[in-house]
Amino acid sequence: MTTSTPSPARCIAPVASAAAEANLPISDRALALALDKADPLAPLRKEYNIPGSSEGAAYICAHALGPQPKKVGALLQEEVEAWATVGIHGHTNHPSGKHWTLGKGLDERGVDVMADIVGALPSEVTLMGGLTGNLHVMMTSFYRPDVASGRTKIIFEANAFPSDLFAFDSQVRLHDLDPASALVGLHPRAGEHYLRTEDIIAAIEEHGDTTAVVLFSAVHWYSGQLFDMEQITKKGQEKGCIVGWDCAHAAGNALLQLRDWNVDFAVWCNYKYLNSGPGATASIFVHERHFDRLRLAGWWGHELASRFGSTVPFKPRLGAAGFALNNPSLFATVPVHASMEILRTIPSLCSNSTITSPSPLSTIMPHVSSKSTLLTGYLEALLTSPIVMGDSASRLRVISPPEPEERAACLSVLFLPREGDEDKGDAVTYSRTLVEVFEALKKAGIIVDKRAPDLIRFAPSALYNTFDEMWRTAMAVKEALV
Repeated sequence: MTTSTPSPARCIAPVASAAAEANLPISDRALALALDKADPLAPLRKEYNIPGSSEGAAYICAHALGPQPKKVGALLQEEVEAWATVGIHGHTNHPSGKHWTLGKGLDERGVDVMADIVGALPSEVTLMGGLTGNLHVMMTSFYRPDVASGRTKIIFEANAFPSDLFAFDSQVRLHDLDPASALVGLHPRAGEHYLRTEDIIAAIEEHGDTTAVVLFSAVHWYSGQLFDMEQITKKGQEKGCIVGWDCAHAAGNALLQLRDWNVDFAVWCNYKYLNSGPGATASIFVHERHFDRLRLAGWWGHELASRFGSTVPFKPRLGAAGFALNNPSLFATVPVHASMEILRTIPSLCSNSTITSPSPLSTIMPHVSSKSTLLTGYLEALLTSPIVMGDSASRLRVISPPEPEERAACLSVLFLPREGDEDKGDAVTYSRTLVEVFEALKKAGIIVDKRAPDLIRFAPSALYNTFDEMWRTAMAVKEALV
């Protein structure tokens, strides 16, 4: 709900501490330059092709589609040539030793890094399929409604990304259930933009005895809210529910501990914060206690020793890989490998860091998350500061949660119309104000993601964005709103 009341200036503690340590006010651009100079992840920027026509282009779109790792082109060309020269033998005798099947096959390379990113054992993660297809595969195994006991419901956020909503609705209908009674979608309170954890817990308490699956987004696609995954998972399982997560906007963004939080299953795409390209091969997590769970079966999930034979019955591969159905697309998977190799270097880049990990399973994301918190918090402090923005600060409203532990690297901002401006847009039409701001950012070489009628998602990535880009973004917004 858009109102005319501006957000108060917001400055999270890590940003205030960084400013104090540098002995510089947040309003001074010198702080951004100092933070960039001290950033241990700064060398990673050169590993990516940053979209934009100018040398100083800033790409703040990680919530939608990440940039291309520079190694992708060469790696894809290598596979084009391998296919051309050895054909089918690429499965077992690849000219570069990167066999598509034997040894570390397509879906196995980089899985150790992916597992680290989501806080899991490598055996609990695999590369396969696409996000919504994988969601259906997982729900086929984990959503097993029992009409006799009355445990048939799915609890979720009502304004989840539409593809998830389509999946929930169709899964219910495939079991001959009525969506009106089997789907429990939770809305934020009136006038609020994100769900309160206590309201989710209360809904699980109310509906838990008749619920089969609790399934939320780890990070909300619109507001950037980071749900309390540990608490929600614990509560759902206490009520006898399976708890799964769509981590599409969380993987590579938020600090996840899927195994330690006892999550049953999770799915995510790899083209947002993990920069693997549109339609890249996606990923799943299955907790090891479910490795023997009934599932859809396909030849790629069959044991490797007899995969190319005519052996029946189905003998699943150990772990999450046993849930795979078909061989992964060569050209949709290689970019994931390129992305993983960049992320693999982070612990060594940050070897002198004082940042500690909450789990030995997670050595990469504590460093990424720390910088992401600073980037997002710094941009928020600039945008909501009357000292920096002047009167323009009253023309925007941050709808993401104010506490860093309740959001990830996404700052969702509503832009309010000038007094008397009736061009406010609608569900499919952008408001005049949003168009003005978006075009001003574009002119300044800053690429962001807009949503009708009046929202921009500023989604920086610790892997390639700079603090000075956050400063430039705030200045471009200010100029547009004058």
